[in-house]
Amino acid sequence: MIYTSNQNELSFSLQPSALAVQGFPPSMIQYAKILQKLIYKDHVFPISHTELITFYHFNKQLHALFSEILLSFQTSLNSLIAHYFCIRFDHSPESYLDIEHYAVEQIHPKHIMQLIHKISTSYQVFTEMYHLSPSYNSTWHFTHTLPFDITSDIFYCSKSTIQTLIMKHYNLADQREFCHIVRFLLEFHIYCQKQQCLPAFRSTHNNCLVTVLCCLHLVIPQKEFRHFLSDFYQLVYTFLKNFPILDAHMLFELMKIPQNSDSLFSDIFPNFIFKT
Repeated sequence: MIYTSNQNELSFSLQPSALAVQGFPPSMIQYAKILQKLIYKDHVFPISHTELITFYHFNKQLHALFSEILLSFQTSLNSLIAHYFCIRFDHSPESYLDIEHYAVEQIHPKHIMQLIHKISTSYQVFTEMYHLSPSYNSTWHFTHTLPFDITSDIFYCSKSTIQTLIMKHYNLADQREFCHIVRFLLEFHIYCQKQQCLPAFRSTHNNCLVTVLCCLHLVIPQKEFRHFLSDFYQLVYTFLKNFPILDAHMLFELMKIPQNSDSLFSDIFPNFIFKT
């Protein structure tokens, strides 16, 4: 550790081993590396405690914002899955446990059986927690207790007739594209749960935060999405205003997002193609 020249404030070495010894978790070490590059570009200088904590709180606010909008999509998807499984099959959560209710012609039966096992385990916990008999009509309630990874897999393994009915609510017709969007948002959801740096998000196919916005634009109601996007830009610009040392251009470049929302609607969204 050293002191900065213009304030009595401790600064930190950017060596991961030094930060680890000082008790920093891996996520904070990641924040420190990214922040150092955003501020000093290719020059290695120490960063102050205030700078690191400010960047950490900015990421925490981003996490809260994106978690809320992801929950909105998850709730919508869960409701539609529960609704159409009840209409197509029966009103019991046990309709999720029948392999014949899934696309066994397209999806490997082993994968479907693994999904059914997860659902069965969750249903057992659900009935014990709420003291319900297995015959209790609680498909909607049970579905909303399932984690995103299970409900996204239910959609992925569902018969094409159910997938088509669900996609109509999002005005999407391409089943393959929608499956990719759901799985990509699940990957982003898992990334968020790990409290990693959101501006630096990269998926397994190198999609970044602008791809998250494009996918959300397709599955979230327009009014709700515009409100979310307004909150997002307000949060970013408030952070930049309070952190003038940061290179704003490099922050937006890291996220691959234009510096105003108009460009998203005029240039990015109309030409969006999901990379797989």
